[in-house]
Amino acid sequence: MNTQFKKGIIDVCVLSLVSQDYTTVYQITKVLKGTLDVNENTIYPRLRRLIEQGYLVFDKKLGDAGAPKKIYQLTDSGITFLKEEKEEWHTFTVAVNEILGGHHE
Repeated sequence: MNTQFKKGIIDVCVLSLVSQDYTTVYQITKVLKGTLDVNENTIYPRLRRLIEQGYLVFDKKLGDAGAPKKIYQLTDSGITFLKEEKEEWHTFTVAVNEILGGHHE
């Protein structure tokens, strides 16, 4: 998939996954790697940025191997932002599909 296509939507995908209870880096990476071919090197900086922007928070929990792992959660701002971005994405994709499908005036 084209890197430019992915750039603008990865943050929204991360927030959406967290809202669906994919709350660890491993879970988020597994889904994004399988669907958008995105790796940890892309996800970690985005998680940091989403935390800085106030859309995500995390708690550290003891993992199975004894090492602590971060469990991410959406903040109220993150929930609002995700809702707005999903609405914008829908509007955008409808418009692009009309153009690509030749169904425009």
